[in-house]
Amino acid sequence: MKISAEDKKKIVCAIVQFLSSSSACTRNEVINGTLLCYGFSKQEISNAHGASGKVNCIRSYIGTALTDLVSQGNVVINKDKRYSLAKEELVIVKEAECRSEILRLLGRKSVKKADLYLLLQKKFGTDKTASIKDDHSLRQIAGQIIAEEKNKGNIQEKDGVLSFVKKETSVRYASTPLPEEEFVPLLLSRIHDLGGDFFEKFVANMLEKYYLINGRDVLSCEVIGGCDDGGVDIIIETEEELGFIDKIIIQAKNRKNIPVTEKEVREFYGAMNAFRGTRGIFVTTAAFHPSADKLLLSLPNCVGIDSEKLFSLIKQTAYGIHKTKSGFSFDNAIFVK
Repeated sequence: MKISAEDKKKIVCAIVQFLSSSSACTRNEVINGTLLCYGFSKQEISNAHGASGKVNCIRSYIGTALTDLVSQGNVVINKDKRYSLAKEELVIVKEAECRSEILRLLGRKSVKKADLYLLLQKKFGTDKTASIKDDHSLRQIAGQIIAEEKNKGNIQEKDGVLSFVKKETSVRYASTPLPEEEFVPLLLSRIHDLGGDFFEKFVANMLEKYYLINGRDVLSCEVIGGCDDGGVDIIIETEEELGFIDKIIIQAKNRKNIPVTEKEVREFYGAMNAFRGTRGIFVTTAAFHPSADKLLLSLPNCVGIDSEKLFSLIKQTAYGIHKTKSGFSFDNAIFVK
């Protein structure tokens, strides 16, 4: 008997349901308990031993699903070989991050509301937790944001499809130079307002210029950011004098007052190695949590660039700004959108 994808999903849910109400169970207890949660009666389970049929087919797959849950870290086995659900922290999604992602996604294309929720779950990782509480919380936050943005006229909905309302903007900045301490907050605020897509392109162009002025040939510079980017926003390949080639993997986080966590750095480092990068750069318009900074210091081929270092690179490359003796001003060719 072949088990359908729907049955497989139902079996995993039954395992989680059983372990949610039990703890420190033997493998056999988990299997029998899961069969009950799946919907079989005690008599059906008892009569199935030594026979073929759906009960034994499901029983067999429970063992496979249980092993998968253990390997994924959702279920743990103690020293006595008893199973229980792993204790995990729910994914907490910040409203500002959720709003930014919704506007970014809708800025790329129109999306059905149900599909938008799925994209958000994948982006923030609530789909990877055993609990559905964080999924419900995310949907509630997203629903509130969508309603607010519709009232502002930034989002419109037609036949269940959400789309971004594009507005013509012609913001230009005065050319009067400002001292660094006044200019930097304006620069970071403007970058933040322009969104994630702008920041990814900005970082890519700035780093490309950085490598060129420091004597490297840039073989390629590709922005691949998006909901399916695998934790990587930009890939730059460079070549130095002797012919050594570096594949530099970059993540760009356009944030305001939200530090990058140690977990985010670990996930990025994993993505960097998955993409077979030789170096990694994590860029943010905010800062790094102390534990994230400590982790970065321990990684020989991965660095973090916070808002302070970002402006230092912008000054060095003169990308997006004009620098004079009187101070700094915006390059409107880059910042006017």
